[in-house]
Amino acid sequence: MIRNLEEVQATLEVARISGGGLLPLAQSLTMAQGAMPGEMLLMEIDEALDKALVAGERLVVRGDREEKVILCTNSTSYVVRAADTSNLLLVASGFTGPAQAAEFKGPASLAHVQICGFASSLLETRLCKPGLRKLRALLGEMPYSAPEEERMLEEDLGPAGLTTAELLQVIQSSEVQLMAALKDLHACQINGRWRMLSFDYEMRLLGLITQLVDSESWDFHLVPLSTCLEELEPLEPREMIQHCLECYGQRLCHLVEVHYALDEVRVCRALAEMPAPCLHLVQFV
Repeated sequence: MIRNLEEVQATLEVARISGGGLLPLAQSLTMAQGAMPGEMLLMEIDEALDKALVAGERLVVRGDREEKVILCTNSTSYVVRAADTSNLLLVASGFTGPAQAAEFKGPASLAHVQICGFASSLLETRLCKPGLRKLRALLGEMPYSAPEEERMLEEDLGPAGLTTAELLQVIQSSEVQLMAALKDLHACQINGRWRMLSFDYEMRLLGLITQLVDSESWDFHLVPLSTCLEELEPLEPREMIQHCLECYGQRLCHLVEVHYALDEVRVCRALAEMPAPCLHLVQFV
């Protein structure tokens, strides 16, 4: 049944509600034909997620069936949970919100709005940290040890490591967050596949660089890239030397030649993790 403005006024009088404090625009809700419960699944989103949808950004649900539901945009991750509500949630087309109704100017009028669906529950989205628990375990299964060893392993077992697309299939993270985590793990992309360097090999690279800096009396914060690569190329691949510089230094591009400023804290922490030779107490004292 569609109401008219006179019926609305009569209802207000019966309820003893003064029309003086009400907005001039009234809205009459009617159920559309064919509207059935359970046909719609509602999701509550924040402003950032709304902007991502409007911009046409792709949303992806990542993870295994036994894990929490994680919804990912290109740069953020959201945990999705089911939530019940004591009120019936109505989905209406053409409904005017309070802010818009307050801007309405003119005499009292009535707008007819159709309800196209309803639900008693919804999905909530909350910002969360990316699920990176599996990342170290996956990349640590077969770390990169040395070029000569890798050639032998590849002949026996095929290419090791995972591509970015393969990681995104199993890691509950946005692509931007995944790239940041790979950088924190000092992972290296070799032939399109991500690999973690073994600790011994990474320390071998770092040791070569620090020894060269010391022998050439270079400033620790001004290591020339081209000279460093030329000097160490007979010992290790150029891309591995540069990767180690990226892990333990900051690239300086404002000079004529590319330099790296090594980070003393990162270098010292790495060297402190190296196993020390056995030292007897008698020798120490």
